[in-house]
Amino acid sequence: IQCGLNLHDSPWNEVVIPAAVEAADFVQVHLYVDEAGVSEESSAMLPMLRMADMATRWLERIEALLEKYARKPTPIWVTEYGMIARSTRAMTTSASAVLTAEQLNRIGDHTGVEAAHRWCLYENYFFTALRGPSRGKERPYGARPERDLYTLWAWVRSPMRQGLETGDRDLSALAYPRGDGMGLLIINRSDDWKAARPTPAGLKKGKAEARMLGAAHAWSGNELTPGLVGADAFTFAFAPGEALLLPPLSVTAVRLP
Repeated sequence: IQCGLNLHDSPWNEVVIPAAVEAADFVQVHLYVDEAGVSEESSAMLPMLRMADMATRWLERIEALLEKYARKPTPIWVTEYGMIARSTRAMTTSASAVLTAEQLNRIGDHTGVEAAHRWCLYENYFFTALRGPSRGKERPYGARPERDLYTLWAWVRSPMRQGLETGDRDLSALAYPRGDGMGLLIINRSDDWKAARPTPAGLKKGKAEARMLGAAHAWSGNELTPGLVGADAFTFAFAPGEALLLPPLSVTAVRLP
C-alpha cells in the first residue's frame, strides 16, 4: 500500500490506511522537501535545511494511524527520500549534503521505519545528477556532495547506532560503537561555528581521524567547478571531554579512539 508524502501531508493517508492496512505487509511512503520559494542568498539556506524536520511530523502521523488501525506490526518503507530543487545551484551546493544528512537522521529516529532509500543518487535527473549531464543535452553538468556524505557515513557507521543529545536544535550527532573505538557523524546546519562534546562511554585519549564536508562556497554553483566538491581529511589529538569545533553548514565524520 502506498500513501504519499511527496512535499505535503496528504489526507489520502487517513483514507487508505484504515481501509487497507489489514491486508498490507508494509506501508510505502516518499519523503521529499522542496526548495521552491527559497532565494539564492546564503541566509536562505537555513530555512531550507530545517525542512528536514517535516519528515518527523509526517512520519509521526503515519505511525499514529498505524497504531490506531493496524492489528499487527506494519513497518514503514521510505522507498524514496530526497529534495526536489528548482535550481541546480541549490542542489549542488554542499549545503544540500547537510539537508540529506538531516533527512537521514530524522528518518532513523523512527523505529517503525524498516528501510529507507535515497532516490536516484546516480541517476541523471536534474535534481540528482552527480557528475554527469542531467536528462537531455540542454541540462548542465552537476556535482553532488550527497555522494560524499554517504561515503562519510559508511566510513564511521556500524550495525549499532546511538543517538546523542546536543541541546542544540541545529546540531545533531549519531554515534556508532566500533571495535576500534567510536564513529560519529555530526551535522551542523547553522550558519555559525558549533562545539560538540562527545559523551559515549568508553572513549579514551588518543589519535582521532576526521573527514569534513562543508559549504565553503555555497550557492556559487558547484556544477561549474565540480573539483571543489569533496571532504577534507585530517587527524587530531583527542581526549574525552574536549570539544570538537564544527564549521557552519557542515557534516563531519569522526573516528574516535
